[in-house]
Amino acid sequence: MLFVFGMLPSCYFNPRIGLLLWTWISYMLPHRLTWSYAFDFRFNLVIAAATLPGLFLSDKIRLHIPWTLVTKLWVLLMIWMTISMLDALNPALAYQEWTRTMKIQIMVAITIVLLNDRIWFNGLVWVIALSVGFYGVKGGIFTALTGGAFRVYGPIGGFYYDNNTLALALVTTFPLYWYLFLHSSGRLLKLVLAFIMVTTTLAVVSTYSRGGMVGSAALALGFWMRSPKRFRVILIMALVIPLVLSFMPQHWHDRMSTMRNAYEHQMEEAERERLASAFYLDGEEVFSPVKKRKSVLTFGIDNRVPTAIKEDYQIEVLGIKALKSDSSMYGRINSWGFAINVARERPFFGGGFSAFTRRNFHVYGPDPGETHDAHSIYFEVLAEQGVGGLILWLLFFMTALYNGQRIRRMVRQSPHLGLPWAGDLASMLQMGLVGYAACGIFLGMAYFDLPYHYVAILVALRYYVEQAQERGVVVQTPTLAPPPVNEFHSIFDPTPRSHSSAPP
Repeated sequence: MLFVFGMLPSCYFNPRIGLLLWTWISYMLPHRLTWSYAFDFRFNLVIAAATLPGLFLSDKIRLHIPWTLVTKLWVLLMIWMTISMLDALNPALAYQEWTRTMKIQIMVAITIVLLNDRIWFNGLVWVIALSVGFYGVKGGIFTALTGGAFRVYGPIGGFYYDNNTLALALVTTFPLYWYLFLHSSGRLLKLVLAFIMVTTTLAVVSTYSRGGMVGSAALALGFWMRSPKRFRVILIMALVIPLVLSFMPQHWHDRMSTMRNAYEHQMEEAERERLASAFYLDGEEVFSPVKKRKSVLTFGIDNRVPTAIKEDYQIEVLGIKALKSDSSMYGRINSWGFAINVARERPFFGGGFSAFTRRNFHVYGPDPGETHDAHSIYFEVLAEQGVGGLILWLLFFMTALYNGQRIRRMVRQSPHLGLPWAGDLASMLQMGLVGYAACGIFLGMAYFDLPYHYVAILVALRYYVEQAQERGVVVQTPTLAPPPVNEFHSIFDPTPRSHSSAPP
């Protein structure tokens, strides 16, 4: 409390400090590690109240947001979410979630305005990396001390408290550690960053999250594809992966194999019941009631099915029933069926925020007696924003990825500006978004502020590089300790790094 309130004057006179402080509170949630009144205190509201007036009243900050395709899609997406909230299945809950999402989006959008030189780009990256990395280091050390026998969780009350969502946050943040490693001088600092990467890897594995494993695999593939030293990357993976897997206990391996076992069990049971229920004439199958009902009812709206058929449905619909041996996979299938049913009935704007409730599952759920989280960012957006919202949301992030590619191309075309750090930062932000997209296949974190923050940094970074190209030199804010030039070459850029030609 003393630290945050003591920093509020600095937030007013220098809104960039307010942005860093807000980012720290948002991603690390240090107040959730305290007791008494500080545990539930709304620190971010106080920080925003001090930062926003300073932003609008300061004569040193230009209130300018580049009007690019990314920002246009961003505005359209916010309008779309607002309209879907007005026609939501649960108006009160939807309004609460919409309010929280809009507050996050406003502060994230301010990032585009405030980032205008390398000092603040790196400062924001450091704050994000260390805030989320705190739980990676803590979880990695805990995993090493306990032999991976227990799951690792995030901060209470945060976006990523659950073990699965923690895995998503850690995977999304991991590329930032590599960027900082490349552009940090000093052996001790590099050792610290290497330690963070190792412990974070252990923490991701010890979350017992299959979505985290999918994201880690996508991240490893991305690093391999972008590295000119691919054989070295493969060699490192061949040494590290078996070592990590052998370290984990047997019940971890059992959980990782449940997805495959559940699918095989489903197929075997489906075949047995199909053969038992089919009618044959001269050795040829002519009618299978199970097969017919499955195609109609697996993702049907259950409350609209006649009772007589529903009794058979509870016994014979194989696509849902066989997965009950794995409650996690069963919940995912049920949630995805729910999302499809909502999108069928409300295809344009969906069911609005907070659509995954018990009442709605009784209407749209394949198994109305079960209520689950979305379990997928894609199905979450499909159910809550409709087909149109999902298309807009996908275009937004795909355009952001292209934005990062454009930055890397501009940096390569202007080597005299000394901006390899900008190209590496854009590359790692892309990698973080890829990790988020892969983890999100099985995890519902569609409104998590970190990926939107990455998009904002990419927008600001592209504008910064474009301005540098127009001027022909990089103009940086003078500081007492300018960022050191790293002497190591990036594995993503085989050409030697050149020192900046910018004036001091």
